[in-house]
Amino acid sequence: MTKAQQWFATSRFGPDLARTRIGSVDENLTLVHAKTLGTVLSACGQPTASWIKHWEPFRAVAGVRVCGSCVRAVAEEQSHGAVQRA
Repeated sequence: MTKAQQWFATSRFGPDLARTRIGSVDENLTLVHAKTLGTVLSACGQPTASWIKHWEPFRAVAGVRVCGSCVRAVAEEQSHGAVQRA
């Protein structure tokens, strides 16, 4: 039996901190991605080593823009894992 991965939220800048620290920013800099502990890449393949780790489940993040590619990758992994566990 394979245990499903736990996906956490991460971003280059925290949506609440970006504007206060660097002024007007490209919205893509505050886009929230998904990653698992112990990895350096997001679900969509972005390098995340220097990014903010939000320590909350990716699916629980509300009120912010999330990466569509990460949403699809996480959904695919979770549906694939559910099939393997069945």
